[in-house]
Amino acid sequence: MQRLLDWLATEHGMQNSRVEPSISTATPLEGGNGLVATGTITKGGTACTIPASALLTPMVVAASEMGSACDRFDAAAAARRELPLSRPFVAILHLAQARADAGHPFHPYAASLPEVAPTVQCWPQDLRRVLAGTNLGHSSDAARKAIEDAYARITND
Repeated sequence: MQRLLDWLATEHGMQNSRVEPSISTATPLEGGNGLVATGTITKGGTACTIPASALLTPMVVAASEMGSACDRFDAAAAARRELPLSRPFVAILHLAQARADAGHPFHPYAASLPEVAPTVQCWPQDLRRVLAGTNLGHSSDAARKAIEDAYARITND
């Protein structure tokens, strides 16, 4: 987290932050990395302001190397009458690339995220089985399948 705060300050000019890193030794589902206030924040007060240049927006992703590669993939898919990759999937690819590449402009941010996303789709199979037959279970299965299908399309699996 300190690396993220340093990146926000040095690369994006974040000032007057009233937060500091906090690391929990609890399990990933119970805790993890985070930020805590360094003092009292009054109702309506500001803990910190994230500069716009540090925001990972759809426009930033679209203008990135990954966004351009996915646009080329989508153009080829359109010629084959296939659906394009979803924009959320392209953002996931962008974050995965940022996490793996220490030289990526968003690496400090991506590296600060949990290793396993705390979403239902990332739960172990035995936990996902508990949701079988529920609306959440069906939605989660469909989202997981969409991600797996998109991955298979771009890797030709």
